Amino acid sequence: MVKLVATLGTSPWRAIESFLYLVRKGENIDEVRLVTTSNAEAKKAWKMLRLMFVCCIQDKFPKVEISEHPLDIEDIYTEDDLRS
Repeated sequence: MVKLVATLGTSPWRAIESFLYLVRKGENIDEVRLVTTSNAEAKKAWKMLRLMFVCCIQDKFPKVEISEHPLDIEDIYTEDDLRS
């Protein structure tokens, strides 16, 4: 069992590209965990990614689960934000 843990900013494409790249390389990913912030654009990206997963990716990879893991910060702008 392999889990992909990724941060999700305002663009969901990187997480999807990472998933598909690793699958093509032979990784048997069974779960994708996405770390999000409370930023409104990041929330939109999460909704888009979840919809794309349900409509397009889970059809080909039905055993892969996707989950959101929100952080209680607006976004990460500085190194100090990482320490919060």
